[in-house]
Amino acid sequence: IKGVAQKLTEFYRDIDCEETFERIYISRSKAKHRRVLNEGELLPVFEKYGFKTINFENLTFGYQVKLVS
Repeated sequence: IKGVAQKLTEFYRDIDCEETFERIYISRSKAKHRRVLNEGELLPVFEKYGFKTINFENLTFGYQVKLVS
């Protein structure tokens, strides 16, 4: 039986996701719960080490799957 991640990746494989990042930070700044309180202080440090900040709220579910697969 295929795992859920593999099934989702196969289902959404045709989504156009030209952006590829080796390191991403998934921001929860727009979330109502479980936000990182000092995220503003952390982002410059993440950027220094090559992280790209992503807000999933701005992306379709299929794009989210493609991006993290």
